[in-house]
Amino acid sequence: MDAWFFEAKGYDYKELKNFDFVSNDEIRSFVYDVRSYGKLFLIGSKGSGKTLLLHKKAYEYFNKKRKESDEPKATRLSDDIVEVLDFPGLDIPESSLLELKDHYRWKDIWTFSVGLITLRKAGIELPESSRIKCAELEPFTELRFIVTYILNDYERFKREGLFRLNTLIMNFINKLNDRYVLFIDGLDQALNPLLKSPEYEFIRENDPEVLYRVWQAAQFGLLLALHSLPSSHNRRLLVFATARKEALAIDDQMSINVSGFCIDLEYSVDQLEKIFIKNIERTPKRHLYKTPTGKKESIYQFFGCNDMNHPASVEKNGQQ
Repeated sequence: MDAWFFEAKGYDYKELKNFDFVSNDEIRSFVYDVRSYGKLFLIGSKGSGKTLLLHKKAYEYFNKKRKESDEPKATRLSDDIVEVLDFPGLDIPESSLLELKDHYRWKDIWTFSVGLITLRKAGIELPESSRIKCAELEPFTELRFIVTYILNDYERFKREGLFRLNTLIMNFINKLNDRYVLFIDGLDQALNPLLKSPEYEFIRENDPEVLYRVWQAAQFGLLLALHSLPSSHNRRLLVFATARKEALAIDDQMSINVSGFCIDLEYSVDQLEKIFIKNIERTPKRHLYKTPTGKKESIYQFFGCNDMNHPASVEKNGQQ
């Protein structure tokens, strides 16, 4: 059988409405309690369900907010319910890569980019003297395009003082009347090509860990930026995001503070078995084996057998 052929981002929202997922009290609270903002980030290894749970959270959030007249209006920043990141045309200069090992550089980039699209969505313009500094970014209305453009010419934007606008942008956001909400997913996957790019072979030879540290810093920088958004009792900008576990394994005291806003997606053996079987049940029959009895047997349907011989198994009573 081929590798697992669907991912959470392939779900449609009719499926998400009634989707039954393996969870605990903390995950259920994150997904269904739209008034609770204590946890903002889903942290886990690849394939741990980050994307599925974030999409489910987004679906529940916007459907429930439509029915609540006593809450401030919640407005999506993205045309899609979740902003799944990719970086089309990403070509970071080698000199910039060395700077981008620093997660505080990424924090500046994310604070500016998320803040800018929020103000655009709210119809708020920066003062003319500040608009000049970001005039090149005017055509871009999606987070991924803004970030890509900045990364490809990072040193110039930094030199020209683009990120000195962050304080001004956050002051405007704190004065918003409505609440703006964004769900960000897929940063780890979006930067995977960077780790393998032959263009950076020279850097990799000199420091084998440099590209990994950029990948790690980008994710922690995102969490740090979102954690540091104006956090009054009534948040004007609320951003939920996913990241890999490696993002928090960084030498910075702030990782402890950020981890308090995270849900770590770890599962027991029994829960992993339930997740595995649920995925088999969602798999179209044409991709599964038929059982000899004709009955529904998930393990047999997936593997084509119930038992597997192994070279290391010991023969007992004539059987392995």
